[in-house]
Amino acid sequence: MNTISATTGDGEAFTSARRVNRSLTAACEKRALTWMAVHAPPWLTSDQLTLLGLWSQIGAGVFYVLARYNEHGLVGVIVCIVLNWFGDSMDGTLARVRNQQRPRYGF
Repeated sequence: MNTISATTGDGEAFTSARRVNRSLTAACEKRALTWMAVHAPPWLTSDQLTLLGLWSQIGAGVFYVLARYNEHGLVGVIVCIVLNWFGDSMDGTLARVRNQQRPRYGF
């Protein structure tokens, strides 16, 4: 559980919400994400991962529509959901590992 304190642009202090993940796979997922973030190439940014998560979620919606006409579209949905998980989970982890958090941006 991490809590991030920061100062707003006008000098007022605020504290963001605590992240709590108690799912069955939470500990394993956290270790895997941290390992991936440590080994991520330097050119990869948390903003790029956020965009990956966004576009893959949009892609999942498109593939759901296409699945109405061809059942193979569901494979595209699965790929997009995995990419969404990766982008959405890794963006914050990468920012924390690189100490580039932005408390008012993202979580």
